[in-house]
Amino acid sequence: MKTPSIRTILYNAALISVFLFCLSCKKIDTNPRIPTTVIQIPMPNTDGLPGTQRTFNYEVFFNPLIEFFGEAFPVHICSMATLNTYLDGSPRMIVNDDYIGDSLGDFGVTLLIKASPGESVSAGEPVSVRIEIEGDRFIRKSGIDVVMPLDREIEIFPRIVYDYNALERLVQPASENVYFRLYYGSALLLDKVEVVRFHSINEVPFRVVNRRDGESIDDYTWLFAAYVNEDDPLIDKILQEALQIGTAEKIGVGNDFSFSGYQREDANGDSGYSVDLQVLAIWSVFLNHNIKYSDITTTSTLNNNMDTQYVRTLGESFGNSQANCVDGSVLFASVLRKIGIHPLLILVPGHMFVGYLRDDDPFSIGFLETTMMGNTDVSRHTRDDSFWGKVKRWTGIGRTQSTVTLDSFVDALTAGEDRFYLATAEKLLDGISDENEQQEVWDKFLDELQSFDDFFEIWDEEYDSYAIIDISFWRFFGIMPVTRY
Repeated sequence: MKTPSIRTILYNAALISVFLFCLSCKKIDTNPRIPTTVIQIPMPNTDGLPGTQRTFNYEVFFNPLIEFFGEAFPVHICSMATLNTYLDGSPRMIVNDDYIGDSLGDFGVTLLIKASPGESVSAGEPVSVRIEIEGDRFIRKSGIDVVMPLDREIEIFPRIVYDYNALERLVQPASENVYFRLYYGSALLLDKVEVVRFHSINEVPFRVVNRRDGESIDDYTWLFAAYVNEDDPLIDKILQEALQIGTAEKIGVGNDFSFSGYQREDANGDSGYSVDLQVLAIWSVFLNHNIKYSDITTTSTLNNNMDTQYVRTLGESFGNSQANCVDGSVLFASVLRKIGIHPLLILVPGHMFVGYLRDDDPFSIGFLETTMMGNTDVSRHTRDDSFWGKVKRWTGIGRTQSTVTLDSFVDALTAGEDRFYLATAEKLLDGISDENEQQEVWDKFLDELQSFDDFFEIWDEEYDSYAIIDISFWRFFGIMPVTRY
């Protein structure tokens, strides 16, 4: 075999380096300064004389824009389908100096119209055009009419009409031709096509490089709220099974247990104990189904401009008895929200777990490590209604399925609480290396702590890997559950 020379090796290495550099470039100039086309537009006849109307030549710069770097995510589209305002409450359809149309849009164009060199057209003479976008399968014909000023590049995003049913049933990625068209009157001036990869409804982008500056990070962690589906009919079956298992009654709290949210309080007006029992009852169902931790998170995107996560639906997690940390958290949060308990999704680097408000006390919050659901096989323990189960419960000696369930629940609560406070300390003490100073900062924080809102302030820094996703908050802003059957 012929051994390659050092020069050949270095030459190939240089080619690979150039190739990798091109792949890693985050900002690509999609608007070259070469006109897409030159058009002639007749101007109004201002002097009233026949045969004096003239036409002007315009240079047109027209390029498609796709928000997620040439890819589309149905969860982003479907979860905001009914929104008529932006997330800050401003109108969804906007007009400003450099943007016209849907402020939440995923498909648009950049358009710049200039008078051709030598023309005496002033910048005060706008041109009326129409933008239309259409796809082969998921995007129906959608358009917007725009009065374009000259010499100003504007991003234009029509309000797209989607086939939402098709998007919510998309279980694996599919490619689609998307057509971007520019009209002047009834005349088609330009027709461009882009092949767009539509991802599965299960795939969520949660951290994305800003396509405008190519450097800053856009935070989409709130999209996880779309997978919390309190309307899933499966939840009624889960609640019914929880009542049949009867863990709350078996651990000795009486036979009047019910899923009542925050309505049942003790003599001090505290609903925390009742809420914990309801969460325990739900926990018992998942243990009974032996739902195992399954770290399947890989998605099909190879785009280094975004972080994505695969999230199973409730039916997939429950039916297949496997869930990763996100799956288990959204599954649990969905059931909690159904019974009127306020859930939170807690995101830390590389992990997620669930939280819930126990009562009106701002410090009374439970944190549950849902990945521990598969750590205990209750089927290996004595049934409570068996002879030996009754003996163990009466004597207090030995363990039954209900006591094992309770112990695993307490362990999961302890692990979740420890992880939350550890993550809070990581954020609060970031950049402080001296242990004495760390202790001082932590003690001061605890002394001045007034409510859980103080935790939110620490966790509210965007674009990092920590987030408290308040499901009720995002429902209020119009982020709806995605469904798939």
